[in-house]
Amino acid sequence: MKLVGLLILAASCLVAIQADASTSTVGTPAGLTQGAAAISAGDYHRGVELTLQGLAEVPGARDRAAGLSNLCAGLVGLREYAEALRRCDQSLAINDNNWRTWNNRAAALLGLGLVSRAIADVERGLAINPDSQTLQLTLQIARSRLEDRQRQRRVPVDRIVHRPKPPASGYAATVDHPAPA
Repeated sequence: MKLVGLLILAASCLVAIQADASTSTVGTPAGLTQGAAAISAGDYHRGVELTLQGLAEVPGARDRAAGLSNLCAGLVGLREYAEALRRCDQSLAINDNNWRTWNNRAAALLGLGLVSRAIADVERGLAINPDSQTLQLTLQIARSRLEDRQRQRRVPVDRIVHRPKPPASGYAATVDHPAPA
């Protein structure tokens, strides 16, 4: 569960709209701003609800892409990884130059167990923002997951079962059962 907590932390830190709920940037629906604040505070249910309301009112593509990215982060927080991935994909279809969205998508992919794809997404994000500590954290989490999987696949030598070789004839040996009396 430690990994899930780190994933949620990494994604929820990446709300793409100013998370100050008391003010809204010009033209940005209050629902998006308030949703971002709720997600940042860890109130994922409320943040997702507010973000969905804000997305219904959003006028521009830039705010829509940011709102979808935030929705992705909130859904990762709720562990709804498949839906989070869908929302990140929608955001990236509008703006594929947002490193936060690449990180949020990587968190969703990690939640789904798609580690190699998550690493590729983090690398896309790092190409946009190579100094991001959040992306570095997500990359560290993903690589740790990959190493864990590789360790689990290795079988220690003392656990290998040695089977006898088949007879030279190439046929497997059979056991004769006595006939019933």
